[in-house]
Amino acid sequence: MSESSPRLELNEDLLLAGDIPQPKIPTAADKSSDLVDTVELFKTILDSKLGELKSELIQQQDSLKRKIKEDVTLKFKGEGNRIQYTFNEELLETVNKLSKFIPSSNTQAYRLVFDLTDKLKGRNKKIRIADSSPAGWGTVKEYEPNAVASDSEDERKIRQAETRAIRTSKEKS
Repeated sequence: MSESSPRLELNEDLLLAGDIPQPKIPTAADKSSDLVDTVELFKTILDSKLGELKSELIQQQDSLKRKIKEDVTLKFKGEGNRIQYTFNEELLETVNKLSKFIPSSNTQAYRLVFDLTDKLKGRNKKIRIADSSPAGWGTVKEYEPNAVASDSEDERKIRQAETRAIRTSKEKS
């Protein structure tokens, strides 16, 4: 050793006195706490990633649903009927998304959303009837007083209403 370097002396008494902090040996409680923290961190990361994946899947599903609806969309004779029908379908989609945010305990809000959905579906049904009938909205006027049913009896009622509407329009001409 060179003379310029300070010489360190080892004081054994000081070392044996226990004044020097010893490395901490993890206890079972510390290990358990670390494990819980690790599991919580893993759970948080996993929840976050699953949430992102769920949002992405919902967006893709909505996009595919819209594309399919556009491809399968009914062919309308009247442009106004097509525009109104499409607008109502967009409203229905928005109302359905809104209903997912309403807590099940809020029955009044849920009932309002259900009523709105029912009215929009009913209106679109009338638009399809009017567009497919030679008598147009006259058929719907004849059909409206009857209860709306969605079965074979409903088709019979529509045909009867259409016949009455055509007869009425011919009598006026």
